[in-house]
Amino acid sequence: MKLTSIAIGATALTLSACGGGDSGTPQTQTVSGVAATGLPLAGAAVNLTCASGSGTATTAGDGSYSVTLSGSTLPCVLTATSSDSKTVLHSVVPGSGSASGTTTAQITPLTELLLAQLSGQDPAKFAAAFGPTTAVSAAAVSSAQTALVSILKSAGVDPSSISDILGGAISAGSHQGYDAILDTLQSAITKAGTSLSELSTAVASSTGSTTAGASTLGTILAPANPDCTALKSGKHRLIKLSDGSAQMVTVDATALTVAMNGSSYQLTKNATCDFTLNDTGS
Repeated sequence: MKLTSIAIGATALTLSACGGGDSGTPQTQTVSGVAATGLPLAGAAVNLTCASGSGTATTAGDGSYSVTLSGSTLPCVLTATSSDSKTVLHSVVPGSGSASGTTTAQITPLTELLLAQLSGQDPAKFAAAFGPTTAVSAAAVSSAQTALVSILKSAGVDPSSISDILGGAISAGSHQGYDAILDTLQSAITKAGTSLSELSTAVASSTGSTTAGASTLGTILAPANPDCTALKSGKHRLIKLSDGSAQMVTVDATALTVAMNGSSYQLTKNATCDFTLNDTGS
């Protein structure tokens, strides 16, 4: 009986030791995605900072990256800096508590604007202040995406075909799907003579009012005259200096035409941002 008792005790001890060893295995989290502006950001430095834990990676030729952390906790913020340091983009991984498994986090101009909408501030400042107490929920990200899509769509850039700005699939440089929307956004920025930074500032400042945000972005993204980016296409108030009267006219800043009272007039450039309208009555 004593031998049997000792044998059972030893077996129980062995099982207990095995179980204790398994429960101590740390969880690992892999965050991967693509850094792109339309074309891939090849050789970009990616920094991942979570509520606890951090890591780095360098993007491949197609803009892809992957970072694996052990024992990290959510949420996380990402910063991608191009090899020439001229382009800096941000993204986030929402959630809370310990993380394991794989997560996709794209890093694009759209995620930059999404983070501006989400945080109500410059994404770079959000990333710099990110810490263990920073909260980023999936619900908040979803709400921010809905607002951003509405604002951009009203301003002439429609990203509504992208169901998930953070996790949607990208083939950088393909000019298809998500990548095609990035191309459209970049084209609008170029034609408007503006920058992603200016758009991001406008989005952040309009948080809470999609109507105001759409109006502001619509103005910023309006096509500009290549020699005078302050001259934007759209509705303008024309003031007659002779008598102070005013009326609304439609300006085509690229063609330098003004539609007024059913007629079209021409603007002639005199100097930078100095134009003459060929209407003797104005």
